[in-house]
Amino acid sequence: MGKRKLSTTEELHLQEAIDFLAENPDTPTASVARDFGISRTTLKNRISKKTLRRPIPPPLTRFSYTEEKAICRYIDRLDAINLAIRKEFVVDVANTILREKEGKDFEGNTHVGKNWIDRFLKRYGYSLSKQKQLESNRYNAEKPEIISEWFTKLQKVF
Repeated sequence: MGKRKLSTTEELHLQEAIDFLAENPDTPTASVARDFGISRTTLKNRISKKTLRRPIPPPLTRFSYTEEKAICRYIDRLDAINLAIRKEFVVDVANTILREKEGKDFEGNTHVGKNWIDRFLKRYGYSLSKQKQLESNRYNAEKPEIISEWFTKLQKVF
């Protein structure tokens, strides 16, 4: 039986499990493997070899493993503080990383492609739901001037 190559997502989970075990050596390997959704034997084999493999990027990738991990952390951080995760936000972060890589040699045309965001989200298992626009009454009700006006009217009643 030949070895199956792990996907990028599986490699990420495996690396996170190894990092977790390094910080918590008394935790049973089987429970860590279950919590991170990976095979117990794969985790044990990787630990016993003492080699921490990084996923091999496809030949034409623009981001390194750590850069993609940073983009994932950005998405997770937005989600953790209950902000909407919009594709435009993620694309802006990716383009910023590319501009920083270019440094002073930045020509102004370095950006990710139009389908990059969909492939990235699919590769890392993120799903975004479409947001509904606020209806005009609710939008107007959230304006500070209108809220202040209502409080003024309320104070006149009391």
